[in-house]
Amino acid sequence: MARDTRERLLDAGLALFAGKGLAGTTVSDLEARAGLRAGAGSFYRHFTSKEALFEAVVRQELDRFRASIGDATPGESAVADVKITLALEFHQTLTTLGQLGRLEAIIHRDAAAMGDLFDEVEGLYNAALDASAARLGQLMEAGQLPRRDPQALAVTIRSTLIGYHLNTQSFRRSARRVPPADLIATLIDLISSK
Repeated sequence: MARDTRERLLDAGLALFAGKGLAGTTVSDLEARAGLRAGAGSFYRHFTSKEALFEAVVRQELDRFRASIGDATPGESAVADVKITLALEFHQTLTTLGQLGRLEAIIHRDAAAMGDLFDEVEGLYNAALDASAARLGQLMEAGQLPRRDPQALAVTIRSTLIGYHLNTQSFRRSARRVPPADLIATLIDLISSK
């Protein structure tokens, strides 16, 4: 039961911090969202403060982000066709962006409150970019992609995918005029053309 209550508080924190921010969320809001009786002390049996829950929520989402970086990395048995390999990686990136939407909202709303956690987010983002640049560089060395600056290409790809994701969140109907598969195919055509 204690683990269940902790999980409910984490879920409540993720939803409320993403929607209202740290400053706009009260312990009473968190208790209500988690289905706890306000003022009964259940919250404080699991977290010392609202800020402690905020940190736990961000850490939980960072762990998901960290795991997704590994998921987007083709292994040794990756499909030999570079276009299929890239399509799978780009699709995974868009999927991950969708799953981490609440972390994204928290970062945009409360970056200053994150302290050292923000540096960790930035470090993970840079690690994902570096891994992508390394994979692109390997594909260039193997002659499967035209030679370009792999770091610049990785930033271009990531920026395109993030921009598409943000557009679909902000302008749902307009952005969906181009389905994700069409965006991915166009991006692959652009980066693989000589």
